[in-house]
Amino acid sequence: MFAGIILALSIIFWASSYVAIRFAVRDFSPGALGFLRYTVAALIMVPVYLCIPDKTKISLRDGFLIFI
Repeated sequence: MFAGIILALSIIFWASSYVAIRFAVRDFSPGALGFLRYTVAALIMVPVYLCIPDKTKISLRDGFLIFI
């Protein structure tokens, strides 16, 4: 049941992104809109990552390469 709800929500978000982008392009440049989308995705993914019990250790060098 829970998996079905998650699947339905992901389909709704995926399908509604086209409509949201069509409206957002009127007010934002494509670069600003892309930056906004990645920022929102990062803000969502950080808590998800923090909830994972067995995190893989990333070296400082690899973290820097991932960041850039």
